[in-house]
Amino acid sequence: FFCFLKERVLFNRYRTVFERVVQFPDGRTISYDVDGNEHSDFHSVLVFPYDSFSKTTTMIREYHPGTHQLALGFVAGFFDPTKHDSVEHAARAELSEEAHLLTNQLVSLAQIPRDKYSRDRFSMFLALDCTLDDSPGALDAEEQIEIVRDVPVDTLPVLISSGELNTVSSLLALLALQKLRQLKRL
Repeated sequence: FFCFLKERVLFNRYRTVFERVVQFPDGRTISYDVDGNEHSDFHSVLVFPYDSFSKTTTMIREYHPGTHQLALGFVAGFFDPTKHDSVEHAARAELSEEAHLLTNQLVSLAQIPRDKYSRDRFSMFLALDCTLDDSPGALDAEEQIEIVRDVPVDTLPVLISSGELNTVSSLLALLALQKLRQLKRL
């Protein structure tokens, strides 16, 4: 079996980069760079707001520093154990802050590891039939967000296949559409 030998912090700021040393079953020792956000207990939330009547979603357009561009996506944020009681609480807080929405129906879609070189995991939610939040939470200092309302969900496959959405927003959209079909809401 793979034997965990040691781990140490190489860099720690917004994200942390760890060196993780593992011994393989054949005896080889391999050193990996593994990242994650330890300040969020290695947990992020993503929320797909859906209006059953209009068959639309609310998206956000924000600056993505990795690609250095404004891009469409969905409500997302870190779980903060100093502010949030649970990942559901974090999802509701992000929905308020980024989309100015509230929901009484938050459906868990999946909890998925980010990728093989990360300790982070994503909890993905479907927020059904949201209402406007008259007193939304404040955005984080590094965020500047434009709310894009009334996006027809039948346009999402084109946004995904054209590369307009990043990987996690694409996966969230596909999982949400699948759940909406199961719930007979599409």
